[in-house]
Amino acid sequence: MSSYINKIDLNEDTQTWTIYGTTTLQIDEIHAHYTEMLEFIRPEKRINLPFKTNGNEFTATISLVEIAKNSITDKKTPWNFSIISAGENYPIESDGPVTNKEFAPSNAFYQYLFEFPEGIVTLFSKPKEITATLANFQLTSELLTGEINLSTPIEPNTYSAEIVLKRRPFSALYLFHEQEEKFQIESIKVDSATFKIDLKSLSAKLLVDSNNVIDVFIRLNSLSTNTQHDFYLNIDSTIKNMIPREVDLETPKYSKLSSFVTGSNRLSFYFKKNYQEIVSLASFIEDENKIELQFTIPKNFANCELVIKRRDSKAKLFEYYIEQVFPIKKGLIKSGSIISRDKFLIDNVNKDNGVWDFFVRSTNNPDLPIFIPTNIDLSKNKYHSVFKNPFQARIIRNGANNLSISTIPASEQNSNPLKIAIMGSCFSRNAFNSKPYFNPDYKRFFEVTFT
Repeated sequence: MSSYINKIDLNEDTQTWTIYGTTTLQIDEIHAHYTEMLEFIRPEKRINLPFKTNGNEFTATISLVEIAKNSITDKKTPWNFSIISAGENYPIESDGPVTNKEFAPSNAFYQYLFEFPEGIVTLFSKPKEITATLANFQLTSELLTGEINLSTPIEPNTYSAEIVLKRRPFSALYLFHEQEEKFQIESIKVDSATFKIDLKSLSAKLLVDSNNVIDVFIRLNSLSTNTQHDFYLNIDSTIKNMIPREVDLETPKYSKLSSFVTGSNRLSFYFKKNYQEIVSLASFIEDENKIELQFTIPKNFANCELVIKRRDSKAKLFEYYIEQVFPIKKGLIKSGSIISRDKFLIDNVNKDNGVWDFFVRSTNNPDLPIFIPTNIDLSKNKYHSVFKNPFQARIIRNGANNLSISTIPASEQNSNPLKIAIMGSCFSRNAFNSKPYFNPDYKRFFEVTFT
């Protein structure tokens, strides 16, 4: 019950192929499809083809637009054809080569040719070898401009183009991206394109972590097939030394953009939060009942609040999901907040040896960390019990010199701890040190009466 083709017609005006063949089957459907071995990366693509029958003869029409939309972008795609009859799948074959010519439309990303490996009718769509090279580049705090040379000439009015900025979720994942932002390119020539991006229009959606790696692409959109491909921007050797730059941006507020050349000679950026030392700690007082903080906050900040956020691990980084908010009373010179111990870190799930960070939140500004000047000493702070929670908290200076909270499990009460004396150096005393990474639970078992 074989099905054979005997003729292939290409209509360049409608950009379709018509295949002619014979079969003894009752045809329910005709499919074009491809399947890769690694289906978890790219599941099977299947396209229903319009067809006609006349006795044992049939014709089917293949749309270049549909093939182009569903082909693999970075390697040759082998499309096979099948007849569906009574729920069974039968491949369309050839009992000998059928004359056809390679089709390479000027306004598409692929070139096409029918071949017949082992007698199976196969339409190969092969990506054209297009490369984009950055030949000119300028970066200021307001504008990003450049010129891109294309390796393959394109006809006028066949493509539109965009500059696309894509954020990697992790710097080592070169081929994976999450957020993206695109900017229209107005000037496209036969083999080049110039772009001009107003950086004031850059949004904060790419500014996820403190430091974000942003890869740059030119996106070509085929106007006839309604398909698009993204191409990295390779760096011309004559401008390689011009690429590294760093500028402060007006928007998003408190951010920096740094351009660099990757190891594979492509244009990328570091998009950084520049939040340090905008808000500072002016004074700190605490006792068993309350925590009193004073801050230096810019005068134009409105509706200020104190926010503490819990760190949650994200590989070697972290994100914030849980927070607690306290009011800030703003003064002429300094602003302050008084936190009662019975409201501090309540109603939240905490982790053993967790960290919470302090921020000041205000209208039309990102949440800003609270910088600790060198004249404020927090090294002698103690761990305090947290109201109705099985952990203790201590306010500290973190590695970035900002205000944070360190937590440890609360010591379980022991009505009869063993009384001991310690003789020796400070190293000997560390076995009875309640700080994290030492022995925070030692008071459950021992009472040091003499050192």
